[in-house]
Amino acid sequence: MPEKQGTGIMPGNEITDPESGFKVTIPHGWNGQKVQGLLLLQNPSLPGVILVTIQYAWTEKSMRAEMQKELRDPTTLLAPARQITEVSPGLLSMGYTGTVNGAPAVATGFCRYFEGAGAIVVAAIAARGQNSPQLEAAALSITRSLAYTRKLAQPADLRAAFAGTWMTISTNSQSRIVLNPDGTYIDDYESGYSGQLRNATLGIQTGYWGVAGKNRDAGRWEARGTREQGVLIITKASGAQETYEYRVHVEKGTVYWNEYYIGGKLYARS
Repeated sequence: MPEKQGTGIMPGNEITDPESGFKVTIPHGWNGQKVQGLLLLQNPSLPGVILVTIQYAWTEKSMRAEMQKELRDPTTLLAPARQITEVSPGLLSMGYTGTVNGAPAVATGFCRYFEGAGAIVVAAIAARGQNSPQLEAAALSITRSLAYTRKLAQPADLRAAFAGTWMTISTNSQSRIVLNPDGTYIDDYESGYSGQLRNATLGIQTGYWGVAGKNRDAGRWEARGTREQGVLIITKASGAQETYEYRVHVEKGTVYWNEYYIGGKLYARS
């Protein structure tokens, strides 16, 4: 793993992340640093490191999808090496293999899911041949120590917080979602693409082309989680259901309560 500067962590401490609301207990014999939202832990008597990271996974399906992704940073590339196994309800395990600082490495990752709050991935990473049972046991102990410190919002409170008209605009499209206080919604999506027609032989413009599209859906909506983050459940008139993760827009410590990432896109309340 790369060498980074961060906040020191002492063994036995309970560490709470103020942005996500998760709390973790550091086992005795372990210390490390909190760096860029991650916990990087080491034990002088064991080779390898333990990495603790928050994943915005709000359903079991999205949690499994996160576990199947590569663990990657500028010096680390670890790919899934086996099928996901369930250690206990809400706690999954996955094996990884790849390189760290160019050297062969292996990892065992544990993921714990908190309904309406998100998930945490705890990875025990070591050079190939040095991934000891003690390292994995410490990672599992950390995973089981995880707790969520915030009180989940009541459905009525979330409905009041999110009711309104939300819009996102890209280069060629515009999406508008109206979340009504009574739990109904309207979703409008418009797209438009255009360009020039040219004669390749003569090298001149001969006209223009354009394509436009518009979709409209309606149904019911429900939010689960906190005001900061959670999942938005959309039930269409046809009965089909879709789930979108949401989280409030935070930039340089400032929270923008009228801006949310919904399904990975930034929406603003109009």
